[in-house]
Amino acid sequence: MDSVQQTVANRIKLLRKKAGMSQTQLAEKCNVSKSMISKIESNKATIHLDLLMNIARELGISLYELLEESSLATKKKATIVRERERKHLVAGVPGRSGYKYFGMAGSSDIDTFLLVIGKEAISAQRYVTHNGYEFLYVVEGAVRLRFRDEEYTLYEGDTGFFQATQEHMVLPVTENGAQIIIVFLHA
Repeated sequence: MDSVQQTVANRIKLLRKKAGMSQTQLAEKCNVSKSMISKIESNKATIHLDLLMNIARELGISLYELLEESSLATKKKATIVRERERKHLVAGVPGRSGYKYFGMAGSSDIDTFLLVIGKEAISAQRYVTHNGYEFLYVVEGAVRLRFRDEEYTLYEGDTGFFQATQEHMVLPVTENGAQIIIVFLHA
């Protein structure tokens, strides 16, 4: 697996130990098995975004802080991420899930990403849930915001806001994919 995911795996282990938490305790708080936490920390499992969000919350940091290399080292008045410095964050199966997250900024209350959704997402449909709220803004293309019992089509410039504990997924409308700004507001 790539070096970004290895870095995240190492960081989870380090932060868990720093918090004085065992793998079993973290697993219970995140509602997964101890073996899953062990696989994550040893970089033998790909971590989906919803689980990453739960792990970050239980470790007392933002998702952005968990994924961004430099944010834990220094606390600045503002987080600035230049377009050329934006990093691809591993979530899901790279190249197969159709979702590529690029870190923009974050704090303990909010995380912001550019989400590039490829045509692979059409076949890799998976509902997700996480705590807090989610806001999205369609930058390019069009997406379907799907819940179990409702679906909305959003076009360039449209926004959506919802409670993220509801099962949801975001899919591209066409094979050309889409780009959205996604903001996770932690509850």
